[in-house]
Amino acid sequence: MKPKTLKTYLVLIITFCLKINAKATDFERPLGARSWGLANASVTLEDIWSIQNNQAGLGFLKQSQVATYGENRFRLSNLNYGAVAGVVKTKYGNFALSLNYFGYSGYSEQKFGFGYGRAFSDKFAVGFRMNYQILSIKAYGSNGTPSIDGGVIYKISKSFITGFHICNPIMQKLDKNSVEYLPTIAKIGFQYLPSEKVSILTEVQKQTDINAQLKVGIEYRMQAKLALRAGLSSNPLLNTFGIGYNSKNMRLDIAANVHPQLGISPHASLTFLFNKKN
Repeated sequence: MKPKTLKTYLVLIITFCLKINAKATDFERPLGARSWGLANASVTLEDIWSIQNNQAGLGFLKQSQVATYGENRFRLSNLNYGAVAGVVKTKYGNFALSLNYFGYSGYSEQKFGFGYGRAFSDKFAVGFRMNYQILSIKAYGSNGTPSIDGGVIYKISKSFITGFHICNPIMQKLDKNSVEYLPTIAKIGFQYLPSEKVSILTEVQKQTDINAQLKVGIEYRMQAKLALRAGLSSNPLLNTFGIGYNSKNMRLDIAANVHPQLGISPHASLTFLFNKKN
């Protein structure tokens, strides 16, 4: 068998294994290299990727911004995942747009999202997103459907934050003629800040027909511009690590997760901020 043909078969097998449960699409895959560096314990984070991880986080953003994210799963070129997002801050709350893409010519998933987040005080914020999701399989055509998700974040104190997020609560189907539903995913998490330099995050995620997943992450801000991250999640067992660099109007995050059988998946995201506030 030729190397190119062997690689194609390998990609197809891995894609099939990842999608063997019809509910296990990547439409709700966490976004942002910061999140991946923390094992995706991201339901309490406040950054542009809250557009997917928990829209309530958008409400706490102080600046308009745009970002791009890329992931190369298991270092296979046909298993790339990418996203772009933008947030506009207004006095009526913060509005966001996002576009996600996963796959290759034979199999792909696309998602368009419009999100909104608003902080009603310096402690409490809510957010939601309306989506349109498209699944394309070369031999069978494409199907698309709308969906919604939303969440809340509450800052109990300066050192303790909690968040909750749910996607597809109305159990939308990808195809009206199908018996299968898009996944309904609920997440609840906590963030503890024992000092100005350290954040400890935990999160429990439950997806329909899949066992609960536990995530734990830690972020250490060595200085104002540099942060180190590490995390661990179950089901499947993943080790993650990452690094972040912040400048006046730019943020660069790099991360990787390690699957015990399939290997390393690198992640990177770049954010540009506007109207910098002190």
